[in-house]
Amino acid sequence: MTIDTKIIINLFEFFTFLGQQTKNLVEADGYNAINLFGSDWPNRVYHLDKKGVNNQIILDLLQKIEQNELPNLLTIPENSELQECLESVGMFQSFTQRGMAIQLTEPIPEPHNDLQQIKRVESKEEATIFAEIASKGFQNNVDPGIMEALMKNAYRVKLFIGKHDNVFASCGLSFYDSKGNAGLYMIATLPEYRGLGLGRNMTIRLMNECLKEGISFCSLQASPAGEPVYVKLGFKPYKNIYTYKMKGENVRYK
Repeated sequence: MTIDTKIIINLFEFFTFLGQQTKNLVEADGYNAINLFGSDWPNRVYHLDKKGVNNQIILDLLQKIEQNELPNLLTIPENSELQECLESVGMFQSFTQRGMAIQLTEPIPEPHNDLQQIKRVESKEEATIFAEIASKGFQNNVDPGIMEALMKNAYRVKLFIGKHDNVFASCGLSFYDSKGNAGLYMIATLPEYRGLGLGRNMTIRLMNECLKEGISFCSLQASPAGEPVYVKLGFKPYKNIYTYKMKGENVRYK
């Protein structure tokens, strides 16, 4: 199994797990989707190429997006044929992330507590804090109920929040898939606390937690701004992951 495949398996399994926990998983012929109302994240269509894409699947997908039955976000791995297909029907790239991975060997020293205190999310109140940080950090509405549901599945997900100057300012989580690999997600910092290394420190904590679980392969999806930070931590870049949108004022998710 290639590293690119491991990255996508973890990502799509995480989406499926989120859909199952929120009871909003859509499993159709040719794609899966998460379709939540009241939360921007993690709404999206994914796994579009699981059974081979044809024109009918694409047309059905577009119609459901237009009718607000599916979210107007579609995530795919780098695939020129699939990208050309989506662009030929009027979809465009909303944002691009770089798939990245690392083979962990030994723990990384964590910063002193005077810089950042990181703790495990263990209560409804802390899950709400996580959601607030993620919402402001990503400029998307994240429902606290989703984070609370994830918190209750400690054998698959670990959530953390970080405090700086007595203010919870960062968050991040690790997801353990069925193949024995880990993915790091929702690593965010409040805008006013950026540039202090809080996101880097949260990433280190998540990496060390993976090692504690006996997991050595760890992946994530990086924004262009975040990629250099992860490279310095030892992550290597692999193929891009694209999220497409459909144009149209009547579409709910923009």
